[in-house]
Amino acid sequence: MENTARKVTPALLLAALLLPLLAMAYAGLYSRYMADDYCTTWRALSDGVIGSALWWYNNWGGRFTE
Repeated sequence: MENTARKVTPALLLAALLLPLLAMAYAGLYSRYMADDYCTTWRALSDGVIGSALWWYNNWGGRFTE
């Protein structure tokens, strides 16, 4: 029994460490390109936060690329 526990424990530890990483990688497949786009920052700096929010609300089409 002790020999089996020595083999299973590292596998469980590895799974416990890799599972959250795999979940985050999978969730990252669905992040929008606008989330890390420098155009968003430029728009906020040029129009202000409220003006930028209004511009994105009125002009963003919801597609991945425009």
